[in-house]
Amino acid sequence: MAKHLAKQRPVFDQKKLASIDANIVKDYPHVSSIIIVRNGYIVHEKYFKGDANTLREVWSQTKSVVSILIGVLISGGKIKNVDENLLALLPELQSKETTINSKKLVLKPLTHHDIRPSG
Repeated sequence: MAKHLAKQRPVFDQKKLASIDANIVKDYPHVSSIIIVRNGYIVHEKYFKGDANTLREVWSQTKSVVSILIGVLISGGKIKNVDENLLALLPELQSKETTINSKKLVLKPLTHHDIRPSG
């Protein structure tokens, strides 16, 4: 019979976390927040500008998450590759009013900063 270990909230040195926060403020003034997740738990959350409800620009982070999800779908065989047509995958997005060339709308640009249709 397998033993199930309960997830325990990781413990981090609060002095080290405070040092990280201070370094961010000093060396990376454009950073507005940091969240550290370990074993499914938020172990550190700090907002340097505003609070958790402050809107933030997350373009690069969104691109990274989308890239990971596309990779998972490719490795799981759900899609073939990044050149697959987006509207073929999500036909509900296609409508009579669609003005873009749907053949040029592929997944690859969603993994880059430039998200114009390729081709």
